[in-house]
Amino acid sequence: PTPAELAHMAAIVDTLMQQGALGVWTALEYAPASYSKTDEIIALAIAARRRGGSYASHMRNEGVRIDDALDEVFRIAREADIPAEISHLKVSGRQSWGRMGRVLARIDSARAAGLDVTADQYPYTRAATALDASIPTWAESGGWDSLLARLRNPATRARLRDEMLNPRDMESFYHEAGGGAGVLITGTFPVETLFDIVLAEGGHRTDAVYAVMDEPDVQAAMKTWWVAVNTDFGGVAPDGPFGTQSAHPRAYGTFARILGHYSRDLKLFPLEFAVRKMTSLAAQRVGLSDRGLLRRGMAADITVFDAATVADKATFEQPHQQSVGFAYVFVNGQKVLDHGKLTAARPGRGLRGPGYLPPERRAPR
Repeated sequence: PTPAELAHMAAIVDTLMQQGALGVWTALEYAPASYSKTDEIIALAIAARRRGGSYASHMRNEGVRIDDALDEVFRIAREADIPAEISHLKVSGRQSWGRMGRVLARIDSARAAGLDVTADQYPYTRAATALDASIPTWAESGGWDSLLARLRNPATRARLRDEMLNPRDMESFYHEAGGGAGVLITGTFPVETLFDIVLAEGGHRTDAVYAVMDEPDVQAAMKTWWVAVNTDFGGVAPDGPFGTQSAHPRAYGTFARILGHYSRDLKLFPLEFAVRKMTSLAAQRVGLSDRGLLRRGMAADITVFDAATVADKATFEQPHQQSVGFAYVFVNGQKVLDHGKLTAARPGRGLRGPGYLPPERRAPR
């Protein structure tokens, strides 16, 4: 952006912080955010920090170039003097498996040097995102119509196919998930079928699941005290319109899987360690000072569960499956869930970040 455009973007961040935003989040692995320069992100992070906000990043690379991506997060945290969160921390791609220990050590070193950097994760070895995320981001320059035009061009399509099958300096979901060497689908090789599906979408998103992580790496991050729990998924439901949409089991099973499978069954960490990762740690990182703890004067957001039976039931084949073992959920002191049944209470309200100001006190734009 030009200096004037960047100043306008920073002013928008300032306005949103006053309206209750928690901070700035970037998804640098995906277009169009992938086109952003680090200096641009720092300027926006500074605008958020002035109002008490934080910065969160889906890093630019989670595989072979993860060290470069970590360097970028550290630089943003340092130069913007802002708390930074690495979203859904992972080591992606078979060629990078086993590196989580090194990644955690680098973050620990940054923290010891004074940077306020933490992370979050979901407890699965498969990621999920749009199918077109497998395609190099340069192909999306100009928007969806430009991408479709490139996929219709034989020469450009051949270049994309080569980059996906033989990635050199970029991360490829397709390659990291194992590709489809030797497999034929509908009479064409998988990468060609992928292109055809994206073309057939006509602007509608097709989701995909990518087996890109290794269980020991997932567990190493999970045992780290500054790694919180994150579903990395939006709201879903087993019935109605939401029940017809594709989903990752993390939408339903994340918290129960941490409490049941990893804490109780595998005994990776005590129950109270698990509870903290999904309550007070998460609330503190985004500046929600009245949430996340059972303490007088704080919001009474309470989940009552049976530690002996809590378990996730959602699978990749059948993702719309509710977890079990949860007896009650209270929001702002009112019961909203009673043994699997929703009540009529609707006590929820929008959460506001630390920079919120009532309309009469907001700075004019």
